[in-house]
Amino acid sequence: MPITDPNERARRAIVRAIDNLTELVTIVVDDPGDQNPDPLAFQVEPDDLFDLTFSRVGITSEALLSGFVVGLKTLLPGIKARIQELLKDLQPGVQIGLVFNVIRRELAKPHGGPGGPGGGAGKGGASKSTTKSSKKVPGKG
Repeated sequence: MPITDPNERARRAIVRAIDNLTELVTIVVDDPGDQNPDPLAFQVEPDDLFDLTFSRVGITSEALLSGFVVGLKTLLPGIKARIQELLKDLQPGVQIGLVFNVIRRELAKPHGGPGGPGGGAGKGGASKSTTKSSKKVPGKG
């Protein structure tokens, strides 16, 4: 069963996006199909990765940061537009844990679609027309 917990989905996506860009981060225990929700089924070194900054793990240039964002959007296609918007000004001095917090909150939002919260391919949520029609005043319009 695929992982639906937004915290674990965000953690694994961020680790994988970073692991592809630097040799200073290594996935030591992997669950390639993300079938096991146990955090111990997916482990990374350094184990304090989320306390470090991007520059501390070798992601120091705009090109590498862009590669991280592209990787994250590939791993989490259901929120790729939000990832682009939220991380457009990402800098090497940002703590990785702060990005984790932003992504896990976004995944926890109910705009999900298939695969649980934040996991769908669409934007989800109410459409503009549904939202507008729900705001009509009774007896008018």
